[in-house]
Parts: sequence; C-alpha cells; structure tokens
Amino acid sequence: MKTEGRSLLGMFDDAPVEAKRLIKAARRLANRKGRAELVLAGALARLARDGRTGKQDFDEFLREELGVRYRKAMYLIGIHDHFHRMDIDERRLATMGWSKAKELIGIATRENFDDLADFAERNKRTALIEHLNANYGRAASITKSRARTGGRMSFSLSRDQAETVQRALDMAKAKVGTDDAGEALALVCGEWVVTRA
Repeated sequence: MKTEGRSLLGMFDDAPVEAKRLIKAARRLANRKGRAELVLAGALARLARDGRTGKQDFDEFLREELGVRYRKAMYLIGIHDHFHRMDIDERRLATMGWSKAKELIGIATRENFDDLADFAERNKRTALIEHLNANYGRAASITKSRARTGGRMSFSLSRDQAETVQRALDMAKAKVGTDDAGEALALVCGEWVVTRA
C-alpha cells in the first residue's frame, strides 16, 4: 500500500538524500510506533547499506544517536528487506507491529500476506509463532523458539577460523543479550548482508 504515492518502507530506498537529513529523520522516528517504525526501517536499512552514519560502529551509532537497540534495528532492517518491494498493505504491517512482522520474514509472500496479517492481528506473538511452525513446517522466529526445524549447518574450520567465528558469536550474543548461538549467527550474517550489499 502506497501512502501519497510513496511506500513507507521504501521512502529512503533510491532517492538521493543527504546523510544528515536521513539521520535527522531516523532520530524523529526512533521512539514512535506503527507506521513510523516502517519508515525508520527504511532509514536504518539505507544508513546501514550506505555506511553514512559518521561512526565506525553501527551499534554505537544506534545507541548514541538514536537510542535504538542493535537487535531491534536488525529486525527492522530485516522487515524492510523482506517486505519493501512486496506491494502489500503496509498499514496492516504497521498495525501488527514490528515484533510480529519480524516473525513473518521468510514466510510471508504477496499471496499469503493477508491471511497471515489476519492471524497476526487476532493473536498474540506466541500464537503466531506456533501457527507459523505448524503450518509452514519450520520455526519462523530467530528469537527464543527452540523448535527450530529450518535446517542444520555444519562447517569445517581451521583453528584460527574457529576462534574468529567464536569471538564473533560471543560478541553478538553479548550485544543482544542472548545465549543462543543460532540467533547470534543469524544476526552476524544479517549485519554482514546489510552492510556489505
């Protein structure tokens, strides 16, 4: 759904915009809910992609300039990346809130979005996760769900590579406050994709 001819999620995607203006917009949106979170998702995705925060560390920028936790920012960017070109009713996405919208990442399509949005609007997030697990054959959430059936990956690493990976996982776990290595790995990989694209 476009708002006055513009997508909320895609508001900052392609148009030339000065970094200062983008950061100023992100500051105004950081503590607002609903539609503002979708616009913030687009602003954060653009800032992360372009690396124009004026800071070396994206987490530092989020904390100091916006007061947004790194974990939430990564979820918002994931929401942006999944939904922004899907041509869905963004009002419905905004109504369900980011914590439910992030559960739909990787599952929602243009064809099934309305049904999933209906379910999300009528139920709590935990019920949504259970519904997605039962009906889509895998755990949808990268959060605290232990019922993951999305796949198992194995890697062979040298000792140095293993130490590097473990350091990265430990840093990610500390940054977002989790003990779940799978969640930490997904966040590290998500940040890599966003900042290196």
